[in-house]
Amino acid sequence: MSSLEDYMTLPFNIAEWGASMAIGREEYFFANNPQGYERVVDILLARSAHAERMRAVIEQHCDETGRKPRRILDTPCGTGIITRTLADSADEIIGVDDSPSMIEYAKRTSREIQWTLDDFHQLDSIPSESIDVYTAVGGTRFIDSRCAFFATMYRVLSQDGIAVLSFEDQGGKPTKGLIHAAEHQGLTHRKAVPGPTLWGMLSPLKCFNAITGRDMRFHIFGKQQ
Repeated sequence: MSSLEDYMTLPFNIAEWGASMAIGREEYFFANNPQGYERVVDILLARSAHAERMRAVIEQHCDETGRKPRRILDTPCGTGIITRTLADSADEIIGVDDSPSMIEYAKRTSREIQWTLDDFHQLDSIPSESIDVYTAVGGTRFIDSRCAFFATMYRVLSQDGIAVLSFEDQGGKPTKGLIHAAEHQGLTHRKAVPGPTLWGMLSPLKCFNAITGRDMRFHIFGKQQ
């Protein structure tokens, strides 16, 4: 699906979504409504714009290193908007999510990508030092254990691999504790780059960021040398 009209024809109960948010059950609601999830994150949260910006960041890394990544891991991949956009950026791409319905939906969108049901705190399905680029857009809000999340990231990254994470900055300061937690597990924060410029449609995310002073940035991590 590529247009606003395509998304608006998907069966999706707006009232149910609003009610789930009100009682703190939004994650459960989306786990059972992957089509609705894809529409919401792509239109309201401009996820496709984030995907294109992520691809540009990875391409810049390739230009700097002079080599194309062998394997990219995108987690949590959800319905695969980011994963599909990055499909040509590596020899192999893997999308991982812990929601069976999200993975089943993603499998219907692309048979060329390896979709895997797994928990990004553990990633038991991913061999150690096998990932050249690890991506997570918006997934940091689902972290239950920063220690386990970053320790697993360190384990699966190749020696020269990078992780590109998106999370909100406020006043130029990254979300409290995330960089410290990463460094505690042997990772180093290399740099932060701006997220997508949301021109065109007046994105609710853009309005929210303008009001609160928040800004979505991509933070690049590597293994400590």
